[in-house]
Amino acid sequence: MTLPASTRSLYVSRYLAGYVDLQNGCYWNYMRVLVPGDSAPLRVKGLAAPVKDLSEQGRAVFAGYFVLPRGKSQTVRFEYGLPPTVVDESRYTLRLEKQPGVPPIPATVRVTAPEGWTITYAYPNPTRLVGNRAEFAMTLDRDRAIELGFEAPSAAGPVGALVRTT
Repeated sequence: MTLPASTRSLYVSRYLAGYVDLQNGCYWNYMRVLVPGDSAPLRVKGLAAPVKDLSEQGRAVFAGYFVLPRGKSQTVRFEYGLPPTVVDESRYTLRLEKQPGVPPIPATVRVTAPEGWTITYAYPNPTRLVGNRAEFAMTLDRDRAIELGFEAPSAAGPVGALVRTT
């Protein structure tokens, strides 16, 4: 039996040919990092399309899209300078907030104090600590905090204006 022309329909797929093609395709991903409100972006690496001038709940948002081929990994790097108000009496706390529902992911955080400054304590213990730079490698399986203490050389200005986090 043939349906009358008025009842025929045409299905057009906006995707690849089938599920197997979808599985083997690339995935667009979106990443965002919320930082203190007056932070200054220095460099972003690994994003195909950075998004600019975003804010959320008084924080600056560094974000963007990237393509992730199946079976591959991608490193996205945000480097930014902190405003002077973030460092309280030569102490700095960085909070890493895990996104709910996302599996644990590896995270590497590098904090660089201004030239001539010394890191006097770090919690948790850094993976690497050399002069004015501390590196932390961890699995982001829950919210985490990194705490650092700094000692300034004599006659130094505020530390916050120059502390860099990557």
